[in-house]
Amino acid sequence: MDVKDIIKRHEAGERKFKQIELKNGDFRKVNFNGSMFDTTSFFRSHLPAANFKKAQLISVVFELANLTEANFEDSDLSNAFMMEANLFHANLRNANLSNADLRMANLEGADLSNADLQSTNLFRANLQGANLSGANIENASFSEAIMPDGSKHN
Repeated sequence: MDVKDIIKRHEAGERKFKQIELKNGDFRKVNFNGSMFDTTSFFRSHLPAANFKKAQLISVVFELANLTEANFEDSDLSNAFMMEANLFHANLRNANLSNADLRMANLEGADLSNADLQSTNLFRANLQGANLSGANIENASFSEAIMPDGSKHN
């Protein structure tokens, strides 16, 4: 299944996708609002301004993906693998990122207000200018991360 197939199926009303490989796909401004992607890979995909609002993205791979200004508001990204993803100015308000792997991700200017970051790995992530107000950061790892104020966490 390729990018065109997924978009066509989504436009036809299909909302549940499981174990799909969508590596290197171009999904600019795609609207996946309310969709479910279970164990799907968007490895190195191009998803700027993509809309994943209220989506279920459990154990999804967004490694090295371009998610600049993507909307993940109220989405479930638990156990997502987002290592080195570019989430510059992404909307992650109220998102569930528990147990997600965001090592070396760029979250500069991202809105993580009221997000669940419980047990999330943010090793060397860039959080400069990010909004973490109300976020659950219990057991989250910020080792060597650049914090919202620009300081480096030890």
